[in-house]
Amino acid sequence: MNKFSSFINNVNNKIALFCLFIATSFLPFRHVMNFADASRAGWFSELLAISIYTADFFFLFVLFAERKHFFRHSKQNYLLFGAILVFLIAETLRNPITSLGIYSLVRIIQFLVLVYLFSKFLREQKTRLYVSATLVGIGMFESLLGFFQVIVGHSFGLYFLAEQTLSTGMAGVAKVDLNNGEKLLRAYGTMPHPNILGGFLVLSICAGLYLFYKYPSKRRISGISIIIMLAGATLTFSRSALFSIFLLIFILFWQFRLWNYFLYRRTIFYTIFIIIGILMIISPLRTAIWHRISPPTSDLFFSDRIILNEFGTKIFMSDPLFGIGLGNYFNSLTRRAPFGTGLKNWQYDYPHNTLILVMTDLGIFGTIVILYFIYKTLKPVHNSTNALLVTLLIISPLILLDHYLWTNQAGRVMLVIFLTLIPAILSKHPDTTLREERNNVPTVPTRKNNQSNL
Repeated sequence: MNKFSSFINNVNNKIALFCLFIATSFLPFRHVMNFADASRAGWFSELLAISIYTADFFFLFVLFAERKHFFRHSKQNYLLFGAILVFLIAETLRNPITSLGIYSLVRIIQFLVLVYLFSKFLREQKTRLYVSATLVGIGMFESLLGFFQVIVGHSFGLYFLAEQTLSTGMAGVAKVDLNNGEKLLRAYGTMPHPNILGGFLVLSICAGLYLFYKYPSKRRISGISIIIMLAGATLTFSRSALFSIFLLIFILFWQFRLWNYFLYRRTIFYTIFIIIGILMIISPLRTAIWHRISPPTSDLFFSDRIILNEFGTKIFMSDPLFGIGLGNYFNSLTRRAPFGTGLKNWQYDYPHNTLILVMTDLGIFGTIVILYFIYKTLKPVHNSTNALLVTLLIISPLILLDHYLWTNQAGRVMLVIFLTLIPAILSKHPDTTLREERNNVPTVPTRKNNQSNL
């Protein structure tokens, strides 16, 4: 036991454990413990699933490795932790399905613990680099796998990494409508849905940009990685993810003032334009991209979200102060819309708005408590409220147009890293070499300068 403790308490081993936890979180192999009960409506419902993930075992190792640090530094917050726990237990007791309520409670507690641990963990530059490299590596893998899925129209067969069985002919699989009734499969990677893959690629592109800034000598490698992940994000056809990527790139370029560098290295622009040109030349991809910009009548993006958000708002208004209780959304939805009386099978889902969903489950009071905990945990670490606000701006399309950042295990880990990595990059800005190099970036020669030199 002493050897195990000394091994796991080693700094490098701790970093490895964190990276393994991240890797297994985004290669989310799981076992559904109540599959029969989760299928009692006649189809499998994620709202009723109780799952155990490979990442959960690494989470326990991480928690064990950080046990002394965690308890030593959180004593002053015992009262806050205790109050939140009492409130969440009370919300759990409101769910008539005890096991589902407890499962939801455990996942929220895990989320809060991860916020605390990652806020401390990512303060160190070394760990930020390793985490960023892990995210980029997974992002490259997911992008290439998604590219294969889109091109061939079916899954690759990596079931041991939780890749779903996919085909353009399968019902319930996300596709883009082409002309003449044809369908193009959207990139899933190993994620449960293309939107979740798109959200993860926002995070991995952020990590890639950080590595791009940090290691000038490796910019060709990191630049190619970013371009591949941008292509992978495009093939998810996730509008919210692509909008977040636009905000991310614009804000980080503005923060680090690297416009001059990219103007100087015009080959990067040429490469991006070539990739965009290839995507536009290939007829199915061009049509699919256009249909995502200008949705046909068969696209249910807006109608489904309007329906689900309306139901979510009505359920929230039934108890706006304290919500309906943890894990109780499916029961509340079926009471308002019994099977066969209005909604299609796939519409028995969460509202596609994370803020509405959290307020529905926990009420206004519970939402304020969770936000206060996050703010109180992150503010002293990053010492910048602006960095937190900018982070929320970047991920606002993911928050306001979908729910997976709160309901999906990979999504919750994604949200934790968003809230801790981006503020660390923006507020700490440890890249002294970058600032020096940025100030020494050669200016683009103008025609007048060239003439004078001649």
